[in-house]
Amino acid sequence: MVDLGYESHNEILNLGSLAIFLVLYFLKVILYFLLLPLSIIRPQLESTKNKLKKGLFFNDLIALLEEAYFEMLISTYLQFKAPLNTANGEVSSTGFGYISVFLVLLFLPAACIWVLSQPLERLREEEFKNSWEDLYTGMKTRSKWEVAYYFGFMLRRQMYVAIAFLLLNKDYEHIMAMNFLNLAWIIYLGGSWPHQLRAINMLDLANEFVIIVAFLHLFIFTEWGPDLEMQYLIGWSMNGFVALLITFNLFFVFKHGGH
Repeated sequence: MVDLGYESHNEILNLGSLAIFLVLYFLKVILYFLLLPLSIIRPQLESTKNKLKKGLFFNDLIALLEEAYFEMLISTYLQFKAPLNTANGEVSSTGFGYISVFLVLLFLPAACIWVLSQPLERLREEEFKNSWEDLYTGMKTRSKWEVAYYFGFMLRRQMYVAIAFLLLNKDYEHIMAMNFLNLAWIIYLGGSWPHQLRAINMLDLANEFVIIVAFLHLFIFTEWGPDLEMQYLIGWSMNGFVALLITFNLFFVFKHGGH
């Protein structure tokens, strides 16, 4: 096993409960297709089939991929970086890895591009929203820049993973690339204000600002900062910004969570 900070290269183990949710989703898909002919034979099953279909193609899957995207990217990379085939579970994990590659690198990007290619008026149609709304839920739909939030969300995570592994032993270049990526994202947020709620836009911008400041501390922990006492002090400063970020988000949750 290649030591990249994970205990296993088995994708199923690394994803944990997320893998279970994916399996449950595909079981629902299989059940739906089984109900198609059965609902013709037994019309009383029609309502069950329709209830099952709601959100199944494809909002449920999109919501799951958005939540698990970062973890799936890393787990898939590890799975194929050093594949294991010494036990049934590890062979199954390889098959699961191929499914993940399709979902995170083909299906979700294609779905984002499909949504962005549609006229803005169509995004407000109920039929279209039933299938694709999770790719722009909570976003304004006055311009394509606003609708592109989740597409940028996805691309950013792809670049995070690429930077993490391609620049694994290059600390300075790694931190610089991450800072430029974070800066590009905060420029997008400030220029488009994509969320429907002003409070969410403010929260997003504040989070990104603190993240950028926290990342700047990391330069002291490269060859630029050999002074151990300075690293100790900067470490406390970084911890302070992380604590500020957590406190700010908790305040937001308690203030707006009940609305």
